[in-house]
Amino acid sequence: MILRREAFFWTIIVAILSFQLFVMSFGISNNLVEEHHFRQSQTAITSFYLNSAESIFHYQTPVLGEPYQVPFEFPIYQYLGKVIADVSGVPLVVSLRIVGIFFQMVVMLSLLYFGAIFLKNKTLALYLVSLVAVSPLYLYWGRTVMIESTALGLSLLSIVFFLQWLSRDNKILYFCSLILICMGLLVKVTTGLSCLGASLVIYWVESRRKTDIGLTSMFLHAGAYIIISIGSLLAWVHHTDKVKMANAITSRLTSAGLKRWNFGTISQKIDVSAWFQYLQRTFVDLIGIEAGFLILVVGLIYLWGHKLRGLFAGCVIFFLGVPMVFTNLHFVHNYYPYANGIFALVAIASILVVLKEKRGIWISLAFFSVIVGFSVARFYENYFDRYMRVDRTMPPSEATYINDNTFEEDIVLVFGIDWNSLIHYYSKRKGLAAPEWIEQQTLKDFISGLNPDSVGAIAFCNESTSKIRFREVVEQTKLLDIMNGMNNRLENGCDVFVRDGQ
Repeated sequence: MILRREAFFWTIIVAILSFQLFVMSFGISNNLVEEHHFRQSQTAITSFYLNSAESIFHYQTPVLGEPYQVPFEFPIYQYLGKVIADVSGVPLVVSLRIVGIFFQMVVMLSLLYFGAIFLKNKTLALYLVSLVAVSPLYLYWGRTVMIESTALGLSLLSIVFFLQWLSRDNKILYFCSLILICMGLLVKVTTGLSCLGASLVIYWVESRRKTDIGLTSMFLHAGAYIIISIGSLLAWVHHTDKVKMANAITSRLTSAGLKRWNFGTISQKIDVSAWFQYLQRTFVDLIGIEAGFLILVVGLIYLWGHKLRGLFAGCVIFFLGVPMVFTNLHFVHNYYPYANGIFALVAIASILVVLKEKRGIWISLAFFSVIVGFSVARFYENYFDRYMRVDRTMPPSEATYINDNTFEEDIVLVFGIDWNSLIHYYSKRKGLAAPEWIEQQTLKDFISGLNPDSVGAIAFCNESTSKIRFREVVEQTKLLDIMNGMNNRLENGCDVFVRDGQ
């Protein structure tokens, strides 16, 4: 009987993972003109110009002028995608999506371990992986050309090794966990920090439960874990800041320059209406229900006195704590909850487990089915039907036109799309995508330093606003003379100028 239950459990798990893999494979060869193509093309162009293992420390994102280095995250995801593309011959966008899907599977297996093996609660494990498997947030963003699943996969895997170390007391497992959390932090600090905190909380809880973990040992291991992981993060941030200071444009993007953008303001952190909107948007992406956050409110009462109350409360704290720290990033970007949303799903799975114990399996399954139904419906409406179901493999026509009419060494200037890398990525050209926040004098200085013969193309997109915004720059620099010697053509809403005869 036990063997049959085990076989049934693992059959369902395989079916869930297969379903997620199948759905995420749709649109795998589509172009990057999807939601947040700004960030997706930035990731892709970084990967495109990673030509050696050494270049990962000084990688290029060539859209803000020479020396073209704008390092943010440590490019583990980009490098893996580049290697797969070079070895297999598949298009770079496809290989990057494959890497993302792989790490989404790492996320799923890590959650499975946490529920089924560490907590010894297979019901919770089944509910949890099922909720993630149908969640619009994870089905869509896990397969985009972005670092989200890599950061979460590495960070959750670090927790798995940490838990293994606690049960086996094997120092190799401790160091594996330490390396993985360092990688998770370097790929995306906003993701890695929550998992670092979760590991330390688990360690504290386990040390209180077990009598063989001494206070001195606990502080030594926890202290080393924190110092080494945070130290590696600070060293990388120091390096990236130093690199960015070499360019007048990118000097605005240092950690100090982005402090308000990353952390937000006090008024944001206490703005009830902003939090309400954030929770509505996040739960639509998590489980397809705008008022889904009320489930957590009910859960606080329903799990009172239950053995899972500690897990539930901890997950709610981590779910809300991450955006409380990185407030502006979470309020502005709808994909940032990919990191902390996993805690909300663990909390919801805990509620379903308790519901099963108190009200029976059918009531629990009924509530679970409602969540699944809303999740699938929202995923189809918001993501699958818009971006994944359609066959859209051709690159943007303005980028193709630039690629066909310029030389590889030419630089391309783009105005009107902020510092979006989409045109530069598909045209395979370096240059400048003028940021909205760039100062006029800084832009004039940049253009005055250009060799006119090196400019292969100039594009004004969102024409009505970009020409007005940059008219003074055009009229007061050599840009006007350069454009006068070019042919222009309207492509996909962009007024594109290229040199005659190229």
